[in-house]
Amino acid sequence: MVTLRHDIAGATHQGRRDHNEDCYVADADHGLALVADGMGGHAGGEIASAIARDVVCSQLRRGQSLASAVLDAHRAIQQAAAEGAGRQGMGSTVVVAQFAACEYQLAWVGDSRAYLWTGASLLQITRDHSFVEGLLASAAISLDEARHHPQRHLITQALGAGDEPPTVDRIAGELGRDDVLLLCSDGLNDELSDATLAQLIAAPASDSAALARRLVDAAVAAGGRDNVSAVVVRAAAGAPAEGWAPAAVRRTSLDSHTQRKAAAQNPIPPPEPTLLSILVMPLGICTGLAVMVLAVVLWVTAGLGV
Repeated sequence: MVTLRHDIAGATHQGRRDHNEDCYVADADHGLALVADGMGGHAGGEIASAIARDVVCSQLRRGQSLASAVLDAHRAIQQAAAEGAGRQGMGSTVVVAQFAACEYQLAWVGDSRAYLWTGASLLQITRDHSFVEGLLASAAISLDEARHHPQRHLITQALGAGDEPPTVDRIAGELGRDDVLLLCSDGLNDELSDATLAQLIAAPASDSAALARRLVDAAVAAGGRDNVSAVVVRAAAGAPAEGWAPAAVRRTSLDSHTQRKAAAQNPIPPPEPTLLSILVMPLGICTGLAVMVLAVVLWVTAGLGV
């Protein structure tokens, strides 16, 4: 049950697009923050993101878990498309945070992100479901190359897309007194580097609404090539002096220095032993011992001058 009312506010802008397929929720009464970025064009993307928003929030208010609520939204988008509401192939990303006091659960599908400002550095705490993220995780490209990669908008998971349900990634944390949680669509982080985001969040703001508007306006001024949305959460006065943060995908300090934590790589397991390898193993050991004995004999013989 929510016992603290955090300062939660959002802002959105269509950018240079002719319509806005983003939507957001900033519900301080229920401790909910959400950003959804629709795909599918007119009568498609905006419908998909609205379904994601409405279904996720409705299910969470009914006591559903984050993962279940997000998967319900996935099925609802597919059903709407099948029934002729919207377009076939429409979909949406989503990132959603649910608070209980100062602790939060966070879930996402796609490349809408969550960042955490800790008062000293900006942490990207969600990992994009995207083609470029896979390249970064394998060290095939650098961070700078990722920002300008021609396929940087190619996502690998979305609500409403694919034959199989998406994987809903989840993390948890606790908001400290000076922390700021930011949820955003890719229209924000495409235009603003992490260093710029850190500087904008660190600058004084009267409330979350002012900060959300500052971030969106900065992205629009920087180019605004896509829809831009941001939801900002600042902790209530009764928050602990220090919270705890989930593991960061990357960390950016105010001096623009960025450290990235690569994705965990699955170790290559050793090969299973075969019958042949079991039978040959003693022979290999004996051969090795024989070679060692011969080497010692030759060394002793050479030393005696025989």
